[in-house]
Amino acid sequence: MTVRTFGHGIIEEMAQHSAVPVINALTDAYHPCQVLADCQTLIEHKGKLAGLKIAFVGDGNNMVHSWIEAAALVPFSFALACPKGYEPDAAILAKAQRAGAALAVTHSVAAAVEGADAVYTDAGA
Repeated sequence: MTVRTFGHGIIEEMAQHSAVPVINALTDAYHPCQVLADCQTLIEHKGKLAGLKIAFVGDGNNMVHSWIEAAALVPFSFALACPKGYEPDAAILAKAQRAGAALAVTHSVAAAVEGADAVYTDAGA
């Protein structure tokens, strides 16, 4: 079952009671299907993910959380440039860092995008 909802707790509760796998199509905390599609696009255009530097300019939102988790699984580096006070969830960041993810969080767009193979941003509210 595929679920697109706001509250991440809703999808966790559905998964707890479901007899079939539950795919997160979007929550307020994560957007893994979009990042998976973006990774496929990078592979199509760059030939690989390993060794790339991915930069994201914007607030530490659900897209950023999913990019951070992806960086913990695939050997690419991820840099985020965000305004002060809009950093990603500290627990998500720490977990990925413990897993060996190559991550940088800065308030400087220039620093984040320097040497990037791809630059992402997200629509604002």
